[in-house]
Amino acid sequence: MLGEYLGIDVPSGVKREFRGVGGEPQPFYLHPIKIVVGGLTFQVEAGFSKALDDKPYGIVGQRGFFDLFKITVNLANEDIELLPVD
Repeated sequence: MLGEYLGIDVPSGVKREFRGVGGEPQPFYLHPIKIVVGGLTFQVEAGFSKALDDKPYGIVGQRGFFDLFKITVNLANEDIELLPVD
């Protein structure tokens, strides 16, 4: 699990549940972490779940990350621009 790789004791976090397309509730655990994007450091709350271990990617939540940026997606160029909101 990514959280364990980062040295986080995942089950010690705040337990929540999410539902994927299958509809079954899956547990995840919230932890405060720092991430660096474009040279800027952000303190965010990240969720980690064993249910996503077999996925080649993760999903960043809308609150606590995307709400910090104006986002432009250019699929033709495979480019994403994140500009901090004022």
